[in-house]
Amino acid sequence: MLAVLARHVSRMNAEGVLHSALRRRGLSPSDLKVSDIPALIPDLQHGVALFGTVDPRRLRSELLPSTNVTPEARRVQIVREQDVLLARHAAVALCEELGARSFVIQRVATVVAELARNIALYTPRGSIELSSKGPAPARTVRVVATDQGSGIANLDEVMSGRYRSRTGLGLGLLGTKRLSKHFAIETGARGTTIEVEMAV
Repeated sequence: MLAVLARHVSRMNAEGVLHSALRRRGLSPSDLKVSDIPALIPDLQHGVALFGTVDPRRLRSELLPSTNVTPEARRVQIVREQDVLLARHAAVALCEELGARSFVIQRVATVVAELARNIALYTPRGSIELSSKGPAPARTVRVVATDQGSGIANLDEVMSGRYRSRTGLGLGLLGTKRLSKHFAIETGARGTTIEVEMAV
């Protein structure tokens, strides 16, 4: 890892960037495992950028060569509003493991929180499934929100932007679609499934 960083900055600066990133994550060089690298990448990208111009995707692909560490998929049950925070935390953790930049992490977390909140507010229960697709550095985060509600009767109105939720808050399905690389929705009397893919 030090050798990769030293391609972009001086060896002394590379050592400082690496030690700083390890400290932030509570790791020591002797404890470092391959599975820790994805979580370190945002800090390493930031540290290298302090000393000059760096292509974050290139640096990430160099730090994660053909191993393409794939984080485990996660599933969060959504029953009440407190579960929205759990889903958001799971999304942030997955993005960090993939080495996503902070603005991407925020975008994915916002979409996940919105979908989870819709389940908590409008249906009896449901779940959020999070996984990653594709090789680095062209990965996507896949989010599947499934609920056991009675379906979205006014889907056309919602997706056209003419509908306003009872709270008047949140991103809404239309906003979620705009932030997504891929967006699909199936709804009916037995529930709704929304599938979203976002580039990281």
